[in-house]
Amino acid sequence: MPFREIGNLVEPQLSATTVGDHLAQENYHRRVARKVVLLKKTQKMKRLAWARTHQGQDWEKVIWSDESYVYIGDPKGQVWVTRRPEEEWEEDCLIPTFKQSSIRVMVWGCIMKGKKGPLVVLEYPGGKGGGMNAKRYQEQVLGGKLVEFYQEMDSERQNIAFQQDGAPSHTAKTRLKWLKDHNIKVFPHPPSSPDLNPIEDVWRELKKHQARARAKASENAASNAVAGEHVTTKNTESTHASKRKPTGDANRNQQHKKKRRSKKTGNESAAEDTAKNTAPELMVDLAMSSSESEVDNKAKLSKKKECVLCRKQDVVDTSTCRHHMQSDHGGKYRKWARENNFISMLPEDSQARCQEKQDPAQSSIEGHVRPLPPRENVVPYSDALFLEAAIEWLAETNQPIDAIHHPKFQNMIDIAAQATNGIKIPGRKATRRAIIDLFKKNISALRQRLLSEAVQGTISITCDAWQAGNGDAYFAVTGHWIEEKAPGEWKLEGVLLGFTQMNSAHSGLALGRALFKILRRFKIVNKLGWVTCDNASNNGTMLETLGQLALISTHSKAKHYDPESPESHEPDLEAVECDVLGLVRAIVVKVCSSAKRKQEFLDLQLRTTNKALQLLIDMVCVKKLSTCFAFLERLPI
Repeated sequence: MPFREIGNLVEPQLSATTVGDHLAQENYHRRVARKVVLLKKTQKMKRLAWARTHQGQDWEKVIWSDESYVYIGDPKGQVWVTRRPEEEWEEDCLIPTFKQSSIRVMVWGCIMKGKKGPLVVLEYPGGKGGGMNAKRYQEQVLGGKLVEFYQEMDSERQNIAFQQDGAPSHTAKTRLKWLKDHNIKVFPHPPSSPDLNPIEDVWRELKKHQARARAKASENAASNAVAGEHVTTKNTESTHASKRKPTGDANRNQQHKKKRRSKKTGNESAAEDTAKNTAPELMVDLAMSSSESEVDNKAKLSKKKECVLCRKQDVVDTSTCRHHMQSDHGGKYRKWARENNFISMLPEDSQARCQEKQDPAQSSIEGHVRPLPPRENVVPYSDALFLEAAIEWLAETNQPIDAIHHPKFQNMIDIAAQATNGIKIPGRKATRRAIIDLFKKNISALRQRLLSEAVQGTISITCDAWQAGNGDAYFAVTGHWIEEKAPGEWKLEGVLLGFTQMNSAHSGLALGRALFKILRRFKIVNKLGWVTCDNASNNGTMLETLGQLALISTHSKAKHYDPESPESHEPDLEAVECDVLGLVRAIVVKVCSSAKRKQEFLDLQLRTTNKALQLLIDMVCVKKLSTCFAFLERLPI
């Protein structure tokens, strides 16, 4: 966090300098964060195990190896050019940048303690599929310099090991087999751990030396240019008191010479045709080619160029060439620029473009400043101010006085006190959505608790319905059970299971359906124990409705009747939870097993009622909904 923001958090506010002084007294200073390799937890554990395993290792017997890229031709630091203010964005005054270096090479090297190993410049085609692979690694490194160096050092130090990182080209099975066949012992290396390889320091020193050598070569090239010597280098360098050019003068001279060989010398019309057909970058140089009548480079400090239009010689200076073209060939050059849709680089045209971009007059500073937002007036905290705000909240919301002492209210105040940039009051929709989400979360947690192994017994409930003063009817259900908190430790628990609004009359059917819906939400219909309610007349109907819905919705654990196994469908009569539906199905099977039992069951029905029903066996083949409904409808509940 910046020092200015830290100073704004205190009262009175402090400046960034004051904050920095106080932190400095405690030895806190602004420093650049160290960059390290991002490591996963598993990688950290592997690094620690590697370090513990190799405690006391004889590091003189380890060959450390690695690959590295060396970039050639990238200018490091600032490049200085000599130009006018309006030439800031001209091509000759710009330094091109690349996504990658124009030239880069990959090298492989190895070292031992007190011994420098071979350095191999790797060769590979590049591009897709053309990088360093296991085959090239074996041909250029393992089968080449490494074997010789390994054998030499093994004879000198005995029992040495070869270290390599976990690159795919290193850990290929064919390469590991090759190393084993040639008796080269591989030293393990943890993943993503270049900092554990001392050869990284060698690469750093190598690149420093390469950068210093490049800078020295640039100074030598500038001195040679001043002395008039023609120095051709592979990369573009900065020249003394001249502009940096992305393309060298030698390339432009060769293109001019090729055109001059195809034209007759001294013919002005031919020279004009040559100027018209010259490429745009040559016209930027104002059609100046190297003079064939150059004097000895040691005698003169500047190399001259010749105008292909008038054959006038001028020094090799871009500004001088442009002034010559403006004074002697301005019309022809501007005509060529218009025909070829090229921006004129003459000094007058460049100055005109710069003036157009500048504001001709500045009558006020309104367009250059913006108003600052009003500074928030932060009122310091005091107990009296908080008490006043609490009293206003109690009075406006009609809350009891003890509301401010409620633990939940105090918890809310503690959370708000931790905010550093104020608190965000949620809106109505966000609050409603959060309440619903919290309700569903609590229902799910309570359901898992009631169905857990800690609640082995039944769950008894109490229920009641009443009507509020405004005419709204409500129905509430509470649950009570014994829960095993710890082995041998039992505790009676209770909780509110449901609180629903009755939109219909307080009939027993409506209450029974509401009660069953609440029990089904928690999936405790099968664990229902005692039901406690008052002596209202509709409570009897409520329990009957609950029993019917619970019986029909409960899936029987008894099997279907199978003629091949006639006793497998009989339920366990000694179980804690009686399978009523399975018991009825077993009775039906027994009654229908013989004609004598059918007749006795028919006589029993006629003695109690004038209507006798025919029983249906609930078999697997009975899949029609109408048959199943008829079976359940005939159950004597």
